[in-house]
Amino acid sequence: MKLSRLFGLALVACLVASLSSARATDVENASAEASKTCAAGEACTAGKTCSAGETCSAGKTCAAGETCAAGETCAAGETCAAGETCTADKACCADKVAAKDGEACVCPAACGTCEVKSAMAKLPKLTYLVGDQETCCSESAAAMAAKAKSEVHFKVGDKEFDSQEKAMETLVSTTEEMVKSFTTPATCHVSGKTTIAGKSCNCPVEAGTIAKQVQEATQLVSMKYQVGEETCSCPNAAKAMSEKAGVATTYCVDGTETQCAMTARLNLARAKYKAAVTAIAKTAEAADAGSDS
Repeated sequence: MKLSRLFGLALVACLVASLSSARATDVENASAEASKTCAAGEACTAGKTCSAGETCSAGKTCAAGETCAAGETCAAGETCAAGETCTADKACCADKVAAKDGEACVCPAACGTCEVKSAMAKLPKLTYLVGDQETCCSESAAAMAAKAKSEVHFKVGDKEFDSQEKAMETLVSTTEEMVKSFTTPATCHVSGKTTIAGKSCNCPVEAGTIAKQVQEATQLVSMKYQVGEETCSCPNAAKAMSEKAGVATTYCVDGTETQCAMTARLNLARAKYKAAVTAIAKTAEAADAGSDS
């Protein structure tokens, strides 16, 4: 009887040890799973790293070269934060010189919360849809579409398009309208406040000063037309030169060049918007410096 009881106790102890060992193995496997590197297109969870070495957030599907979460790579024309990798036509913070492909942006320490960065993030964007997945990267979208054997659709705001051309036209016109409204003084008949470039005031004199600053800043931004070795400021002259020389026109805005007329219009609108925001930000900084002294 005692022998049977001892045998039973030994069996129970063996089972407990086996369960503990299994749990330890599961924990180790889970830990390894959480820290492993995922391949392109794999859905990553927090702490995992995609094939390009970037850390993904929970539920983010990462493609090769794509940055996830707070460090996400910006699309062309967007403003980047310090240390981000730039793509073509992406400007660095308040710096008016466009960054080159692959360069890391060097911005002031305060750039993380600066008005210019916050304002640029509010501009309309073109994103790419593949099924229920959305990305700002055309290459990632193409890779996802090829894997899913699906088509890429396009989105601007709440509007979706089957044609990228239609989406681009909407992006350009929407951006131009937004910038025009942003840089035009608007007075509320109820409160009497005048708003321009995101700044509101009750004083007509102050409003006039702000409007002048914004106007002067945006007028400094213009489009230049380059045909071969010649450059001009007149679109009609550029067209005639292009037809005569048989050379495509290159549109230049604030250091950024393109041969696409629609992209040039978008670059011009964004540059004017940035100039207006920068002018207001500098005025606010000067006012703060004056009040401190």
